[in-house]
Amino acid sequence: MKDKYSNVQDFVKDLHKESVKQIILDMGYLTVDDFRGSKACCVFHKEKTPSMQVTDSFFKCYGCGCKGDIINFIMIYNSTSFFETIELLAQHFNTTILDKSISLYSKQQSKLKEEWEFYIENFNKEVKNNTEKGKELIERGRKYFPNQIGYDKNIDYLVLPFTSKTGGILGFTKRIMRDEEMSPPERPKWRHSDLKNSLISNCHNIYNLGGAYKHIKDSKTAYIVEGPGDVAAMIRAGFKNCVAICGTGNFNEKVMDILLPLRKLIFIMDGDGPGKAASKKDILFLLSTKSNIIYNSYVVPMPKNEDPASIPTEELKRAVDNQQKLAVEWYVENSDEDELRELYKSCKSKVLKPKILNLISRAMSMSSEQAIEWIGFKGDKEEPEDSYYKRLLATIGLGPINIEPLNMEEEDAKKILRLRYKESY
Repeated sequence: MKDKYSNVQDFVKDLHKESVKQIILDMGYLTVDDFRGSKACCVFHKEKTPSMQVTDSFFKCYGCGCKGDIINFIMIYNSTSFFETIELLAQHFNTTILDKSISLYSKQQSKLKEEWEFYIENFNKEVKNNTEKGKELIERGRKYFPNQIGYDKNIDYLVLPFTSKTGGILGFTKRIMRDEEMSPPERPKWRHSDLKNSLISNCHNIYNLGGAYKHIKDSKTAYIVEGPGDVAAMIRAGFKNCVAICGTGNFNEKVMDILLPLRKLIFIMDGDGPGKAASKKDILFLLSTKSNIIYNSYVVPMPKNEDPASIPTEELKRAVDNQQKLAVEWYVENSDEDELRELYKSCKSKVLKPKILNLISRAMSMSSEQAIEWIGFKGDKEEPEDSYYKRLLATIGLGPINIEPLNMEEEDAKKILRLRYKESY
């Protein structure tokens, strides 16, 4: 590595020439004794059998799904932002990065923190003076308790912060005080900070990331709701590992990457048409991109036209504890014929596909053969031998990072390699 870099891009380019495994060892995240070949017990979740593969180019855990380069490793391990991670790596290599974007990030964070303190001051001043506005703020603010709120007196909106995993202020979402005053686009119900004057792109509009991430990381479980009021209701019910995606169309791969490591997802969307549609869309996304997560993804159905914030706390707690349905089962129960076809065709997992077919055939009162014909899908071609062999290797941590491992125990994969391919690992 060089002594100085004029920009972050050049530093990252040279960083990728270094060994991921060696940096992890040098920075003390793992020791040589932790490894069995190229694998070690994952540092992101508890396990007895090593499932995290670490090479010179990448790391990948076949248990919790965490993967990427050394930057991703440190971001997940330390819950740091991209620029905070770059600074850590620069210190490790004893190099200086002159890129203005790093200092601008810090300045922007300080500016946003001051802005948040100003909103809190506005709120406290109105409440302390016992003004009519203060009384209204207390009443409106109950919905977001115990999360802290501020007040933007210039536009008469409640203010809630978007935060980093460590609680740094990245931007704001503002809620109109009175719904009857809404007249889009001049007075929309919600206003998010714009990308130019905030850092919200770093959290992809995930609300409560700072409050929830430690609990998500410890439990490997995340509750997904639509808005800040729903988050507050979940916290009051005892579920601290809850985040809001602030809408029905914001669940994507970037959100998943931020929330990793994960083993279980529970969707609790609003009990209206858009909420149900969002849950279906999110399930299809997981089926096609995160097949290891979909096995442990659930839906908690809300009563018609209700949401977590609109039902009593005890009722919400009972629903979350007792009414979780496996996501694919919920999807089948709440879908029309076209949506059922879409479900089967979206599934990339050869293990889950027969289960989905069975669910569809039962829902449609058909045999599996009739269901396949009805779906209009003639069946998967037999997997090529070389592809099967590569997936076996991936199962024991030796395949390329882009090869999906088979859903079986490592010892079973080794047994097949010995018996079928006369190879021993």
